Amino acid sequence: MMFIQHVADALRLATLRRPVHAGATLSAAQIVGIGAVLAFLDIVVEQRIGGPESAFQIYGVNSTIAFLAAQFGLVALFARIDRSGATLRNLLLAVAALYLTLEAASLWSPFDRVHTPEPGLAVTIYSWLPIVAAIWAAAVAWRLFGGVEGCRWPGPRGVSFGGALFALFLLFPHMPVWLPENVDVAQVNVWEAVRAKHDAAPAQKTGRDDSGARDEYFRAEATSAALELDQPARMDKALAALQPRRGKVANVWAIGLSGTDSETVFAGEARKSLDILAERLGAKGHTLALVNGDAQDAPMASLVNLSAALRGIAARMDKENDLLVLAMTSHGSTQGFHLSQRQMYRRTLDPATLRRLLDEAGIRNRAVIVSACHSGVFVPALAEPRTAVFTAASAERASFGCSNDRDWTYFGEAFFDRSLRSESSLVATFEKARNLVGEWEARDNFTPSQPQIAVGEDFARRFPALARSGATQQAAPQKRLKAATAQR
Repeated sequence: MMFIQHVADALRLATLRRPVHAGATLSAAQIVGIGAVLAFLDIVVEQRIGGPESAFQIYGVNSTIAFLAAQFGLVALFARIDRSGATLRNLLLAVAALYLTLEAASLWSPFDRVHTPEPGLAVTIYSWLPIVAAIWAAAVAWRLFGGVEGCRWPGPRGVSFGGALFALFLLFPHMPVWLPENVDVAQVNVWEAVRAKHDAAPAQKTGRDDSGARDEYFRAEATSAALELDQPARMDKALAALQPRRGKVANVWAIGLSGTDSETVFAGEARKSLDILAERLGAKGHTLALVNGDAQDAPMASLVNLSAALRGIAARMDKENDLLVLAMTSHGSTQGFHLSQRQMYRRTLDPATLRRLLDEAGIRNRAVIVSACHSGVFVPALAEPRTAVFTAASAERASFGCSNDRDWTYFGEAFFDRSLRSESSLVATFEKARNLVGEWEARDNFTPSQPQIAVGEDFARRFPALARSGATQQAAPQKRLKAATAQR
């Protein structure tokens, strides 16, 4: 049979109608193929629900495959009343249609079992979605069993099938393929919920209540609200602290952006990199820090504040002749640069959005330095004639050094602390930093991060001192540097 005929029968079965090809059967290869398609779609939907910051875990793939196998096994058990294999085929197609419907519904359902902390496991498990699915499965099975010659009690058999499918959903040890950072494990499956309840039992026996935890939660919420409300004032203060541009020569302005508060190394690196840029490139009085996870009163590193900072600096600079250096440090992914402040927000700054923010601010000459995993994804979007881009890693590789026991990331230390202190050229600084990072990664047996560089022709022409390569430092000044991407 053609694939489209199986799909048509699946749709008919899902709407409680008899299939056109009621006596058709499935081969073993077709059954495996159906399972593979369902598993793939489940993984895609999980990633869509989890968002760009969710972490992939192989155990979730195992769980998905095992859950599908268990459902197929349940179908085979109930389809044994028909030795021809037709009931097996029809019931399997019906379950596949049901599975796809549940996947589609989970994209908008407020009762997602993993990624939504509210309203809790009890409401999640016994919510309308799985209950309706079980009733639907029972009705389809009832209809199918009623059409099998010699089948006794089709109604009870159908109800039993729906109940067994619901019990399987309830009791199976589900594990998500894409796990959000702050997921409550008690939401994953009933076994994790039982364990969480068991772990909390000793505290309950002592008579301790959770009023302290509730108070702490509300204090944190109040702190977050106050911090968010304070952002416009912080942004105004930071912009007011900028000194006017100096003289008729090109001025350098700098923004240091620490994207996440998950490790203290990022906040320290953002601030120290600004100090070095002020000293080495003459940006003193023209620096602004956007920091997440910092006890000081800097504005947060949010998209709103980044846009305000770019527009504020653009209003003070000579956009035709001055240069903006944007130094960014955080975690990263193939989607972009992570921005997160605990209990407030979590976003990913993608390359296209950063390009749009720079363009909308009207800043024409820019050097963007990104210290993050997969930061090479920014090169294609940002590379243009008046821009220089320096990244800690290629689009496919991780970078290193993002931990609380370090003062710098590997790339941040190599670029700012070790190289820029003795260099006035950003290109020569990058070349030195790339070599240093390579040595450290080889020493620690890490996969090379492959830092990337792209320098536009107009940038090199307007700022020859910044675009000079260390390899040509003793030669005549370079007049033109073609835009290119280099990797170690």
